[in-house]
Amino acid sequence: MVRRVSFKGRHSTGKSGMKKAVIAMIMGVTLLTFSACGQTENEEDQTNIMSSTAEEDQTNIMSSTAEEDHTTIMSSTAEEDQTIITGNTAQAGGNVGENQETNKDEIADSADTDLTEPESMTGEYEGVYSDYDVNEPSLQIKQNNDGTCQIQIELFRLWSFEDGVGKITEEGLEFTATGPGGNMVDGIIKLDEEIASVTIFGQEWLDFAGLSEYKFYKTSDVPDIS
Repeated sequence: MVRRVSFKGRHSTGKSGMKKAVIAMIMGVTLLTFSACGQTENEEDQTNIMSSTAEEDQTNIMSSTAEEDHTTIMSSTAEEDQTIITGNTAQAGGNVGENQETNKDEIADSADTDLTEPESMTGEYEGVYSDYDVNEPSLQIKQNNDGTCQIQIELFRLWSFEDGVGKITEEGLEFTATGPGGNMVDGIIKLDEEIASVTIFGQEWLDFAGLSEYKFYKTSDVPDIS
């Protein structure tokens, strides 16, 4: 009698083991896939982080450089402006100093002119003048080397001033001479073109002569006074 050996149980057991092996392989592949994906994502994240950091560093460097350049430009511009202002101020100060010196020179020249002008005007007075009443030489003026003038006045039938000494002033040719009684009298001679007007001051002379103003006309530029 032959015994039948049943392989059914063994066959089922073999299939079950194969399924488990396949499932295990599938799960392994899946894990490997997820692991690879995760690593890829990590790499991408790391790459993004590094790229972002590099971009931020580059941006910061560019911003810092731009700020430094701007600061340098502003500083340079401020220094140039300061230099220009300082130069203009110095130049203005130099111009003011030159103007002051020029004004001083002009004032000095004006003062010299004022001082020398009366002496130069003395020549205008020098000469011989005649009296309108007698038409004879009655007033003579001669310029001295020291800028003074010798003056002789002859008033017909009244008095003769032989020792008059005068000097040009802003008012005219002021003089002093010996009058009646030996007293000194003061007077002034003024010119109006060729006409000389003589005025003698003082109440004493007015009481003596009754008149203090006299006019003469010029007849010569060369006085006859030794």
